[in-house]
Amino acid sequence: MKKGLVLVLAVFALSLSLAAGCSRRPQGLPDLYPVTITVQCDGRPVPGVSILAIPTEEKVNFVFAANTDDSGVAKIGASHAGKFYAGLPLGKMNLNIDKGITLGSGDEAHIVPMIAEASPTTLEVTKSGAELTIEIVAVDDFQDHIYEALPQIEDE
Repeated sequence: MKKGLVLVLAVFALSLSLAAGCSRRPQGLPDLYPVTITVQCDGRPVPGVSILAIPTEEKVNFVFAANTDDSGVAKIGASHAGKFYAGLPLGKMNLNIDKGITLGSGDEAHIVPMIAEASPTTLEVTKSGAELTIEIVAVDDFQDHIYEALPQIEDE
């Protein structure tokens, strides 16, 4: 009876140690703090905008990126080995805003060049995280096309 109990406890301890090993953060990933970025054009949310955050003060071997959802909001973070780690490290970030908007998904996805400029393009992350709203200016010829292609952002 004791051997059976010892075996069960040993298997349980081994499974706990394996589970703990699988849930560990990637080596070199700094502490991350929650960051929410909203992208708007004329005060209306813009989905499908790709954002890349690049730390300016410290070299980090991870890519921090996100796409805005249907409400124009991006929860930025790093992906590694199929897992997403939300947030950004402390410090100043340069934000690279993709000049196109992704329309569709899967095989039908395509990028339409629509953004002439975006502001602001920097962000300071503190221990309490950060929230930022970026206002984009659409390329003149495509100002109306954004709202035609993405009817969910039309005024109601």
